[in-house]
Amino acid sequence: MSVVAATRSPGHTHGEVLREQTAHGALARIVNNLPWRPLGDEEHNPIVAARVRALVRELQPDLVHINHLLFLSPRLRFPCPTLLTLHDAWGWCARGGSLLHMGQTPCTGPSPERCAPCYANFSKGSGREHKLANAAGRLGQFVDPGRLQSLWKRVPSRVRAKARGSTPSLTSEEDVKRRQWAVKAIFQRMDLRIAPSQFLASLAEKQDMGAVLHLPHGVPLVKLPERPRTGLLFLGTLAPHKGPDLVLQACEHLGLREELRMVGPAVDPDFLRTLPADLVEPALSPEQVPERLRGSRLLILGSRWPENAPLVILEARAQGTPVVAPRIGGIPELVEEGVDGLLYSAGDPKDCARAIQSALECDLSPRPPDSQDMHLDRLERHYRALLV
Repeated sequence: MSVVAATRSPGHTHGEVLREQTAHGALARIVNNLPWRPLGDEEHNPIVAARVRALVRELQPDLVHINHLLFLSPRLRFPCPTLLTLHDAWGWCARGGSLLHMGQTPCTGPSPERCAPCYANFSKGSGREHKLANAAGRLGQFVDPGRLQSLWKRVPSRVRAKARGSTPSLTSEEDVKRRQWAVKAIFQRMDLRIAPSQFLASLAEKQDMGAVLHLPHGVPLVKLPERPRTGLLFLGTLAPHKGPDLVLQACEHLGLREELRMVGPAVDPDFLRTLPADLVEPALSPEQVPERLRGSRLLILGSRWPENAPLVILEARAQGTPVVAPRIGGIPELVEEGVDGLLYSAGDPKDCARAIQSALECDLSPRPPDSQDMHLDRLERHYRALLV
C-alpha cells in the first residue's frame, strides 16, 4: 500500500516530495506551503496536482481511496477505480468543512451569498498575497519552485512587505460558485462515496454530491483491566469549535473544576491562553488513549460544530466510559441516551452541566462499538467489488 498526502514544511520547497517507508508501506508527502487557497482557482494548485499525477504514474495503483482533497486539488483524475470517504463537509463548506458560519454558529446551508464573506473571514493574508500565491503557483509549472523561493528571499524585506500589501482578502460569489462546481465534479466522478455517519451521508446527497453509502467506523478493542475511575475528561483538539471552554464552564457551574482535565493538541496559542494552565495536559499518543479513558468517570465533548463521527466516542465506549456530548451532527448516532451516555443542547453550558450531573448519578453501561477489523472487512468487500 502507498499513501500520498499534502503536508506543510516551511524548511522545504513548495512542491517537494518527502518520502519515507513505514510499517504499512510507502508514504509520500507533497509539500504545500501556500497557506491561502483562493476559491476563484477552485482550490487548485498546479504544482501539487502535477506531483500527484507523477506519483500515480510511478505507483500505478489498482485502486485509489481518497480520504481528503484539502491542500491537494479537486481537478485530479485517476486511471483506476476510485472511492472517497467523507470525513467532514469540505465538499460544500470551504471553511475547512466546519459548517460554522463566520466560525461561530452552525450553518443552515451553503449559498454564494453566505459563503463568500464567511470564507473571506476564514482565509488569511491580504488580497495581494493571494494574487502573488496564484502567480507563483502558475509560474512554478515552468520554473523550479526552489529557485522561485530563493529569488523571493533575496528581495529586500521592505520591498516584500510592500508587495504583500494590506488590502483584505476578498472572495466573490462567483469565486464560491467556481469552487463548488469543481469540488462537486470530482465527488460525482468517484466510483463510490462513503461516510461514517448517516448525518453526513444525507447532507452530501442533499448537496448533489452523488449517492453516499453509510459505512460506520470501528476502533481497536483494547482489553484493559478494571481500575478505579477518577476525574472528568475532555479529550480532543483544544480549539474553539471543539468547545473545551464550554465543558469548563459546565464543570465550574457544578463545582467540579478540579475534577476536569483537558487533554489534546493546541492549534491556536491565543485560545490556549484562555484555558486554565493547571487543567490542560498535552496530547496523548494513540496507545495512551484507551488507558486514560479506562481511568475516567466521564468523557465530555463540547463540540460547537456538527461533527461527523468522533472516534473518541467509540474509543470511550470500548473502555466502558460513559459519554456526555452535544446533540449535533452525527454524534447522536453514536450515543444511545441512557445507555452510552447523555446528550445536551449544543452550545449550552448549563444544559451540559445538567447532563454531567445526571450522568454521574446514573448507572450507564456503554455498548462495545464495532471493532476496527469489522470496519476493515466491510471496506475490503467494497474494494473487491470495485476491482471486479
